[in-house]
Amino acid sequence: MRFKRALDYGFWIVVVGLALNLGIRQLPRIHAQSNPGAPIPYTVTLEKTLMRADGNTTGGMTVTWAVRSDGSRAYALFLI
Repeated sequence: MRFKRALDYGFWIVVVGLALNLGIRQLPRIHAQSNPGAPIPYTVTLEKTLMRADGNTTGGMTVTWAVRSDGSRAYALFLI
C-alpha cells in the first residue's frame, strides 16, 4: 500500500514539475510577441529570373514588399 501511495505522489510531482517547466519556457515567448512600439520599416525585393534548357536566361518578375514607419504596407509586382 505504501508503494502505491509513493508511486501516486511521484506521478503528481512529475506532472506538476512538467507543467511548471512548460510555463517557464513559454513565458519569454509570450513577452516577445507583444510589441507595443512602432513597426520597424523595411523593404524586401525578390527577383526571379527564368533559365531555359539551353542556358539562356529570360525575364521573370520582381516583387517588392515594404512596411513603412507608420505601419502602412506597400506591394509592387513588375514583370521583366
